[in-house]
Amino acid sequence: MHHQLPPWRNRLGGGFTLIELLVVVAIIGILAALLLPVLAKAKIRAQAIGCMNNTRQLTLAWLVQAGDNADVVLDAGAMATADMRDPSSDDFIDRYNTLAHDPLTAYVGGNVKIYQCPGDTRKSTQAGFLGRSEARSYSMNCYIGGYFKARGITEFLSYVKLADLTRPGPVNTMVLLDEGPSINDSFFLVDMGGFDPQNLPAKRLNDNPATYHNRAGSFSFADGHSEIHKWRVDFNLSGSLVNTSPGNLDVDWLQSKTTAKADRATR
Repeated sequence: MHHQLPPWRNRLGGGFTLIELLVVVAIIGILAALLLPVLAKAKIRAQAIGCMNNTRQLTLAWLVQAGDNADVVLDAGAMATADMRDPSSDDFIDRYNTLAHDPLTAYVGGNVKIYQCPGDTRKSTQAGFLGRSEARSYSMNCYIGGYFKARGITEFLSYVKLADLTRPGPVNTMVLLDEGPSINDSFFLVDMGGFDPQNLPAKRLNDNPATYHNRAGSFSFADGHSEIHKWRVDFNLSGSLVNTSPGNLDVDWLQSKTTAKADRATR
């Protein structure tokens, strides 16, 4: 008895019809639309984790280095000397390997890549080095070390030794952070004006924190932990100094993690 083959059997070897092909393409497009945002978020999250790992390792190196020097901490301005603002400069790509000789590098096994935030997308514009990544993304809290004490500026606490970290305490005193395009040396200057007593209209920035992790930045603290802090507002990332920022609660938070009033503190 003759059996008629079902339609799908008759088309074996004949390829897809146009309609079937269009359906497959449409399904792939839908899946891509669903997956791409998820993959983008996963990439941002992975970069943030990598950045936190970098700042944590550098801070642990900072703590060990202080232990090797009678608890005297590395000064903020001494962590690194290269000026990182100009993408066309030799400093930007560390052409002459200055990071290899900076004080903390020996404590991280010579790994200079640890100074780069994975989310920092700045690239060199120097002829012969186009597209090379920046050498350093991190700076240090300006109140770590004796810069202000040496100049007789004592309104806010300076941290010359680990024992000086009394207020706001090691868990709340930042050591390193992502800095935006204002980054020059390793000295991250925080203007404490309007902090204690609180005066929100007086808030302003000198150096700009970075927003590389979906409007967030990486911070490490003197107890050795690191975290990602989400900003409420967008910072002016032009790289210019002394940006007025009245009412900016992000600046207030940044000040609260920098230092504390030396006398008659109210916060």
